Amino acid sequence: MIRIRRDQVHYTYSSEHAPVATVHSGDTLFVEVQNGLGGNPVAIGETLANVQPELSDPVAGPIWVDGAKPGDTLAVTIDSVTITSPPVQGILPGIGVLEWPCTPLEQFGLVDHHVKWRDLNIEVHPMLGIVGVSPHTGAVPSVLCGDFGGNLDTKYVRAGAVVWLPVLTAGGGLVFGDGKALMGDGEVGGVSLQCDVDAVVTVILQSGSGLKRPRILCEDRLMFLGCAETVEQGGQLCVQDAVDFLAEHTRLTPTDAYFLVTMVGDLEVSQIVNELVTVRIAVPAQVLQQLDVPLRPQGLDPRATA
Repeated sequence: MIRIRRDQVHYTYSSEHAPVATVHSGDTLFVEVQNGLGGNPVAIGETLANVQPELSDPVAGPIWVDGAKPGDTLAVTIDSVTITSPPVQGILPGIGVLEWPCTPLEQFGLVDHHVKWRDLNIEVHPMLGIVGVSPHTGAVPSVLCGDFGGNLDTKYVRAGAVVWLPVLTAGGGLVFGDGKALMGDGEVGGVSLQCDVDAVVTVILQSGSGLKRPRILCEDRLMFLGCAETVEQGGQLCVQDAVDFLAEHTRLTPTDAYFLVTMVGDLEVSQIVNELVTVRIAVPAQVLQQLDVPLRPQGLDPRATA
């Protein structure tokens, strides 16, 4: 199994970074992922007042996928996500929904896959806040998200999920980052329960699908994601992608597809605190199966439909 070490990181998404590894379609990787605080030297009990964005959200990679070219798709199965450091959380003023002062960084106890905190016993769901590829041009700070993926902060990027990403540059430039133990939709406080994680992922190259934006299959729901300046704009992107997908891959007309998404789709906010928000529309897999839509990558076949 190919291993990506915790120190093989960058703080931007860019095709100019030298690949840390080369993989082939069907390969499985072991990726050591840092938490979102990254290179910021914050100790337990200290506030996050001096956290610097340029030292936040280190991304492991980039990983070169042999044969990947613009217009292709990477289907990334998240086989497992394992917590490897004590979870921590604090409040960073200016990025949460509410006006709130800095609070000391707190460390949380973890027992039997549950956080023990304030007499509460809360099950954790380890996840990756960042999964993405290199953007078309230039270097984009790792704290950002977009059509290339990146800092999507979507709680469903966890064990059992499949994440589809558009290939925008040769080799793809696949990256992972921002380990979390638990995060609610919206990430309303700006900093969720941070921790280092080890992720095992399998990568399949799907040729020529023309995917525009990230897509996630998890918990029997197919989710289309859109990143934009407003929730409304993000909603337009992901709903349009869902309608286009149904019209292309089923017998439904575009109007029928819009009807169906309106009937069964759930419009949800992944995160609302970054420079661009992440919005998703989730369509039940059970409905898609009735329409004979292939949902999972088909073995190791690079021609499988996304």
